[in-house]
Amino acid sequence: MKKLTLIALTSLLAACTQSGITTTIAENTPEPVATETTKTVKKAEKETLSTKNFIGDWTCSMDGDKVASKNQVKLSEGGKATYQGKIALPAGNHTFHYALQRVGTWAYKNDVLAYHFTQSNVTRAHSSKTEQAMKSSKSLRATEKNYFDTINKELAKRQDIDLKVSKFSGKSFVMQQRLAKSNRSGSCVKSS
Repeated sequence: MKKLTLIALTSLLAACTQSGITTTIAENTPEPVATETTKTVKKAEKETLSTKNFIGDWTCSMDGDKVASKNQVKLSEGGKATYQGKIALPAGNHTFHYALQRVGTWAYKNDVLAYHFTQSNVTRAHSSKTEQAMKSSKSLRATEKNYFDTINKELAKRQDIDLKVSKFSGKSFVMQQRLAKSNRSGSCVKSS
């Protein structure tokens, strides 16, 4: 008998809820207590992304436009950006490696992380295997020289870099760089 009564009450409550009727079982029923998780989610929904969210040290990787890169990026509170990384060419093969250092400023606005670099330096950082292969191949040396010269020209031309930011979690984000003929995409993870 108790089971039948329980089933009948459950059905009645479900019907009242679906029809928009509010039923109070007891007047002294306490309000649900918000947990830390629900507070965090609601807070994150209310906050907007700002420059302060990006301050710190980041490990970033990008790929596309025949270039792969991995970088250590420091974004300081005063707007200074320090960028150290490695570039690998060509895409899919990564025979040639270059060390890259850049210094400049940064800002964040309207989902865009913008860099303005005032100093750039690139050096060769090839493996010993690549160095050996270049010693015995004139065409490989010519290809490497072409890559090195192109990187230097691009660094001189591209002092300003804009990265579209998405999926920011506080500890990571996704980025996309739009170029004239292609896009580069990647992600950054906050260093501890």
